[in-house]
Amino acid sequence: MDVTYEEAFRAYYWGIVRYCLSEIPNDPYCAEDLASECFLLLYRKWDDLQSHAPMTVQVWLFRTARNKVLDCKKKCYRCQCFFSTG
Repeated sequence: MDVTYEEAFRAYYWGIVRYCLSEIPNDPYCAEDLASECFLLLYRKWDDLQSHAPMTVQVWLFRTARNKVLDCKKKCYRCQCFFSTG
């Protein structure tokens, strides 16, 4: 069974947002932006990923989200915007 991009979006979007939010709890807007970036990349790579197993899309999305979060944290580490204690 082939999965469409729209089905993948509906199935995984909020899970990706929740993951990003768990890593960046002080900025829900940033978490949603990162999730949107993941799905934009997915859209661009959709044809390449379709040749693999269906589970590949979910794994790819969460790996991409993890990398986006890490990049975001590296960029903001100096300003401490994600690491406030209060």
